[in-house]
Amino acid sequence: MADPFRMFAQTIGTFTPKTALVELKRIHGDSGIELIVIGWPLTLDDEENKVTRFVHEYINRINKLLRGIPVVKYDERYSSRRASAALVEAGIRRKARGKKGRLDAAAAAIILQDYLDETRSRDSEENEAF
Repeated sequence: MADPFRMFAQTIGTFTPKTALVELKRIHGDSGIELIVIGWPLTLDDEENKVTRFVHEYINRINKLLRGIPVVKYDERYSSRRASAALVEAGIRRKARGKKGRLDAAAAAIILQDYLDETRSRDSEENEAF
């Protein structure tokens, strides 16, 4: 989840696909959701695969649940590797062997942070053009 100024991504946990929908609905009811960024798992050759088809179906489920909330697909390649390295650097990963949820949460935060940084950079460039 991003902070109100869209500067920083933070983790809120990991959920199964079904419970994630429940959590999204709860968050939207509590504080609203402006946009959902979802990891888009392309191959190294920029190809879609079986997992991308699953994510596409999941996006359809989100769209039915939260009508009108935009869902942005964002390249998730290398996010797990970057998250693992960050957790090791923080001294967390070695203690959490077998804790896939922590790695998934960190990877999700990296995907969102990359999206926020890219959007802020693009907005800044557009403002400089005027």
